[in-house]
Amino acid sequence: MSPSIVFTVSRLFLAAIWLFSLFPNFCIAWSIAPDCAVFPQISEAMTEALNLAIYAKLRAVNGPPRLGTSMVDLLAAPNEDDTDTLVFAGKWYQNVINAASVPSPGGIVIHCSDNHLTPIDLANRKYIDKERDNTVVFGPKVAGTKPTDNACGGVIKAFAYSAGGQQVILLCSDSVAGALKSSFSYPISNWRAEGNLKDYTPVVDKGLDALGMFLSTMILHELMHVASFVEQNKALQPAQFPAILPDKVQGEAIGEIYQYSPISGKKLGFSTSSGQSTANNLQHNADSFALLAASWYLPRYAWVNGKCATIGTPRQAPAVYPNTPTPPGPS
Repeated sequence: MSPSIVFTVSRLFLAAIWLFSLFPNFCIAWSIAPDCAVFPQISEAMTEALNLAIYAKLRAVNGPPRLGTSMVDLLAAPNEDDTDTLVFAGKWYQNVINAASVPSPGGIVIHCSDNHLTPIDLANRKYIDKERDNTVVFGPKVAGTKPTDNACGGVIKAFAYSAGGQQVILLCSDSVAGALKSSFSYPISNWRAEGNLKDYTPVVDKGLDALGMFLSTMILHELMHVASFVEQNKALQPAQFPAILPDKVQGEAIGEIYQYSPISGKKLGFSTSSGQSTANNLQHNADSFALLAASWYLPRYAWVNGKCATIGTPRQAPAVYPNTPTPPGPS
């Protein structure tokens, strides 16, 4: 190698170090905050959440026909192969992938503690993010529960917000209800090939809601909100996945709907719905999309009225579709 080339390479290397010193938070995609150091499962769970979105996007546009009642129950679709609903779902799963691919300073950062949020108005669950220019953040409110002084605590599992040019996902860890304390200790991918889910105690007891107990599904719920933030930053538009759903019910505004029975209006295993919300509300409901993606991610199974049923091999979707993209990785 000639001296001039060595000199040029050296200058480029020094320039890279200088740029990194100016922009230490620069990353190729999403990142994990230092307060997650004691939770080594975060990277795997985030990657799996993105794989859920990738698979769901492909499942929405590829055969074979979808079996069960997941899309009818979770999105109030006319049927499992309704083209308009599938196109809409595929679009938003792609938006999740796009949002997770944004580099810093506008990318996603995952926190595992709310210590960076300082309360300034507890009555209104109002905080400032000390790490992001003291941006005002509102903690979640859950009707019928007593809020805690900190942003997490109580029944809060996780939440997402936009601050300081970043999209923040906060996975709560300070109570037994927090996402990092209440989730299964293993990934949902374990359920793609092992045993028969119909015999698994969590599935027998909870049905489709068992899929919501995986950390990756909880993260995907928050990623739906993040995708909405990112799309709002591109153009002035209402949030696709807001905390308050667009259609009132009996004249009252309602918040997000969680879990199978409240979303579908059905008791587990029953075909009759006694109070499913509007299709418009459910297509703005993050948990609907997270649970739908999780249900599709297990191609050996269909979910009929929330209960698990097996699918014979000839009618199963492929475990991996051709040309499946690699999920965006961490910095």
